[in-house]
Amino acid sequence: MQRLLIIFVLSCLSIFALGTADTMANTADSTPPDILSIQIDKAVIAPGEKVTVSVKVKDDSTLEWVYVKIKPKYRSISSTSIQLKYDAASETYIGTYTIPAAAFNEQWYVSYINARDIHGNVSYLADNELSLNNWSSTVSFTIFDGNDIVPPTFQKKGTLKLNVTGPFNFTQNLVIYDDVDSNVSTSVKVKHDIPSNIPGTYTVHYEASDTNGNIARFSQEVILTDLEAPKFQNIRNRTVYAGGKVNLLEGIKAIDNVDGDITSSIRILSFVDTSKPGEHPITYRVSDKAGNTISSFAVITVAAKSKVTIEGADDKLVLIGRSFDPLEGIKATDELNNDLTGELNVTSTVNLTQAGLYSVSYSYEKEGYETKTVYRQVTVAPYSAPRITGLKDMHLFEGEAIKLPRTAKAYNIMGMEIDEISTSIDREMTSPGNYWVTYSVMDHFGFSYAETRNLKVLAKMNSFIDVPVAHPYFKEIQIMKEMGIINGYPDQTFKPGASISRKHVASLIYRSGISLEPIREKTVFTDVPESHTYYTEIMALYQAGIVDGTNGKFNPENPLTRAQLAKILVNAFHLERDPSHLLSFTDTNNHWASDYINILSSNQITTGSMGKFNPNQQVSRMHYATFMYRIVQ
Repeated sequence: MQRLLIIFVLSCLSIFALGTADTMANTADSTPPDILSIQIDKAVIAPGEKVTVSVKVKDDSTLEWVYVKIKPKYRSISSTSIQLKYDAASETYIGTYTIPAAAFNEQWYVSYINARDIHGNVSYLADNELSLNNWSSTVSFTIFDGNDIVPPTFQKKGTLKLNVTGPFNFTQNLVIYDDVDSNVSTSVKVKHDIPSNIPGTYTVHYEASDTNGNIARFSQEVILTDLEAPKFQNIRNRTVYAGGKVNLLEGIKAIDNVDGDITSSIRILSFVDTSKPGEHPITYRVSDKAGNTISSFAVITVAAKSKVTIEGADDKLVLIGRSFDPLEGIKATDELNNDLTGELNVTSTVNLTQAGLYSVSYSYEKEGYETKTVYRQVTVAPYSAPRITGLKDMHLFEGEAIKLPRTAKAYNIMGMEIDEISTSIDREMTSPGNYWVTYSVMDHFGFSYAETRNLKVLAKMNSFIDVPVAHPYFKEIQIMKEMGIINGYPDQTFKPGASISRKHVASLIYRSGISLEPIREKTVFTDVPESHTYYTEIMALYQAGIVDGTNGKFNPENPLTRAQLAKILVNAFHLERDPSHLLSFTDTNNHWASDYINILSSNQITTGSMGKFNPNQQVSRMHYATFMYRIVQ
């Protein structure tokens, strides 16, 4: 039987050494020959007969040689080369080989083909040899002398280990061949008494026969063991959000064919830092008891959370019995301005039947978003108008504009300060006299309040001959005179630059009309007997804790320093520090009265002079009048 097999070229370029002249003269041709087909004229050959090999090769230039190698399929012996010559009639390269008369019955095949042109370009096909092109040749023939008496042969290649759970291929480490028959593997019979799924070493028996009835038997030990790696379930790429926790084993299992569930043995060979957005590759690995290991991979994407904004949660006043919708005016949005208001979790403690302070919380919690919570205070109250504090009867000189008292402040029902107190007067100020000024305010809840106070408009005339209208402290001294807080001397002078004594300060504060609640018992000053002109005033201020004595004396005639006056005024009028208007003086930092001086400056009662307060200077009558004016107006 003849068999024609067409083998298409798997070629590579291999440059063999050529003569220098040939190489230099023929540098243009670099294409290797193209092996188109190979055939053998006989399928079965008797010893002493010839076998003819034909190879068809195409090339752009003349071929220098074409040859093939043949060798036994199963015996490890060197191959035999056959040089081929060109046959013009068939346009093929043909070569013959005479089978030795003493040749064995066995199968041979073409193991190598090589073609080279005159430029050194080479193509070749090779089977089971060290080469660049590994060719699985099927071009073969059988040597047969007509007398088949040799049974098939079992050739063992290594120890046979099979997976304990099957399937069992008991011949996978065996090469079973016959010297004449090309394929006897289908005749193999296998016998064993291996129990199902039990690891161990067992003996397996084999029997094979050729077409002539020659029988071969073979036995080998087969090892049943766990060869199958575990399998992962549910490993997948996932997205988590920055700042959150991630369970890298969530939903993931490892199942082994022998050990069953081995999820607890999974190892994670990577780390995910959820504070860093980005892609984090994760490696999972698990081994069964037999040492079979499997690795799998996933990508954990850490995504930044979207920010949430909740607006409209301002504090709110609700009257008892009225309705209250916690979501009124509330709006929640994300960075893309998507409306999330309907997904807010609202918790309210508001009781509309009982006055009090309540809270409402608005929270947004959802995967992919930063948790956001805001609170609002809700005041449930009966109807109540706002209030204005610090209003006083005022004095102005004609031509001056109405202004708010320095101490005037307005508050709503919740105690929050309200701006923009408005004023109105009962009639146009055309001349000196008494007028009525109404101070009013409306809070943002719509409630209003008004209060009316007296305004005395004065003619711009001096009462003291030494304090003319042009005097820098005329206004302060004159208004204090009109209010009955200060007096002059019988000669109609005020003596503005003279020092003021302690007794006169006590008298003037007493006359200012402040509340003097006693906080301690009377004392005895040896220099202020009950018959003293200013005994009542001095003792009232002492019992109120505003003034003190020294060594049993009050020293009523002594002048007062500016530092001492600061302490007396702060205590008398219960002044408190207002940080928003605090002035700093360069000469008071370490002074014993620095706290009192700072309170005066923060209430805008003193401004100092060129950055100094001059705390140890004596207080003049005009400066005292100015201090009092700024306090009571």
